[in-house]
Amino acid sequence: MLNWWLEPPRIKILTISWALLILVLTAIPGKDMPDINFVSADKFAHAFVYGVLFLLTTRWSSNVPTGRNVVIVSALITTIYGILMEVMQETLFVDRFFDWSDVIANTIGVVLGIVIFRSLR
Repeated sequence: MLNWWLEPPRIKILTISWALLILVLTAIPGKDMPDINFVSADKFAHAFVYGVLFLLTTRWSSNVPTGRNVVIVSALITTIYGILMEVMQETLFVDRFFDWSDVIANTIGVVLGIVIFRSLR
């Protein structure tokens, strides 16, 4: 069943859907977010969603002629998307703000995604 989702064009739909889910979660006003007493849980969530986004982007990009640079291209796309979400929180969304620790957690998720991707090859 998982392989069915990883084939084009379904991987494209899955990747875009995951990115849109991140956008929706990012846009939720801060006052409507659940109160997490354990700060690391928030950072773990950031790392998880961006690690998954990296893996999906890498799988989708592997169907595009990017050559051996697929990991680099996917890592850049995912990292830039994470930074863009933080900028949008600061400038567009209500009761949200830019947080460098979120950017770091997002980037750690991308790095963990790279490690997982390399270990699966």
